[in-house]
Amino acid sequence: MLYPVAANMQQKLPNDSTYFKNSTELYHKGLPQGYYIMLVSAKEDFSGINNVLVYNGFWSTKYAVYSTHTGNKNYTYFVADMQNNKPLKEAKVVFTYYDFREEKKENRDKTYIEGITDENGAFSFKAEKSISVDAHVYYKGKKVIATNGSNYLHYYKSGRSLSNINTYFYTDRNIYRPGQTVYFKGITVNSIGNTNNLVVSKTFNVELKDVNGEEVAKGEYTSNAYGSFSGSFVIPFGRAT
Repeated sequence: MLYPVAANMQQKLPNDSTYFKNSTELYHKGLPQGYYIMLVSAKEDFSGINNVLVYNGFWSTKYAVYSTHTGNKNYTYFVADMQNNKPLKEAKVVFTYYDFREEKKENRDKTYIEGITDENGAFSFKAEKSISVDAHVYYKGKKVIATNGSNYLHYYKSGRSLSNINTYFYTDRNIYRPGQTVYFKGITVNSIGNTNNLVVSKTFNVELKDVNGEEVAKGEYTSNAYGSFSGSFVIPFGRAT
């Protein structure tokens, strides 16, 4: 391989003859901060002949980046340290786009806009055109997280600034089994135009519902000085959630 192998493991998957979509979760002790490519092969030698090969890129990081649109072409991106539930200030956020008009492929990655997050971990700007961008976050000189192809900026003017209160949830894993505990964190931000404020000392009701929309559990949580709160729910037996 062109890149060094950071870790490897084997997992036997069930032979499901129903052809329904299934998912599973593999546990690993963890990887150092950085970007990785996970390559999955049906054969141990990863050969390209009569084999099924799948790959996916992912970040191993304690940081998170999320965004909100507040009207009048205004966008705000937030960066947070999810280990201590605090916004990440003085982080550099660089937005890039891919310019297909460039003849040379190596010249197609262009910078759209960049900035530094404030004390609320926020960086706000106005979109000057409708465009799909990637967000790259740097902290203390190192790249800590990036979003790839998932940010589309809409260029239009609605004539008013919107007040958006958004809560961003993060869980400790993607898949849970009955009897397991879901640990979650929430960060709440109130955005009006280019002004962003953390929603502090506010009580929120959080509900866990099953696939039929029926309530399984609920709780009240109060945001701290950093606009964040955390809690947990236990997945019940006998109900699909």
